[in-house]
Amino acid sequence: MKKQELRRIAQQALVNEFGFSPALNNITLLEANDAGTYILFNVNGRGYRFESYIMSFEGAFRPVWVGAGTISRC
Repeated sequence: MKKQELRRIAQQALVNEFGFSPALNNITLLEANDAGTYILFNVNGRGYRFESYIMSFEGAFRPVWVGAGTISRC
């Protein structure tokens, strides 16, 4: 997954969990897996950990779930 896609996932998870949306260039990626279901990142010096899964329905893959409980502060 590209870095911009990982930043968008992190951004949307922050919106859903904490109600704020940082600019993509303020999200510093530290580590991530290829699927985008695990992302460790910083926003303005504060650490966050995103852990989720990919939705699937009848064999078709859906986007990464970014709902409540997928992100925590480090």
